[in-house]
Amino acid sequence: MASPYAGLQSPPARRREILARGTPPTRRAGVQAAAFEAITYTPPPWKKLKRFLLRGLTTKERLIVTLKYCERLTFAEIGAVLELPEKQVAALHRDIVRRVRRWVLADRNDDPSLG
Repeated sequence: MASPYAGLQSPPARRREILARGTPPTRRAGVQAAAFEAITYTPPPWKKLKRFLLRGLTTKERLIVTLKYCERLTFAEIGAVLELPEKQVAALHRDIVRRVRRWVLADRNDDPSLG
């Protein structure tokens, strides 16, 4: 019995392009540039913000940010949860936002400084 693959042909071999010096760049140069950009990738700002929120804030501060932006609670409701006055929660939130903004705009790559 004959093989079912007997009539199939293998694809033609690929040619290698040999470029002489001084020839204009081809599509391959664009691919190499894209590969180089992938190597020198810089994270987007939201990843920096996430890193700051995880490393640069205390547990209470992270809880305030989570309750405010994830759970959509008001300062009065957050104060009831944390047993703090509403004004103090608002002041803590204002301080957190200032520090986060200062850290992101400073374009620091190291661990967040709470200075």
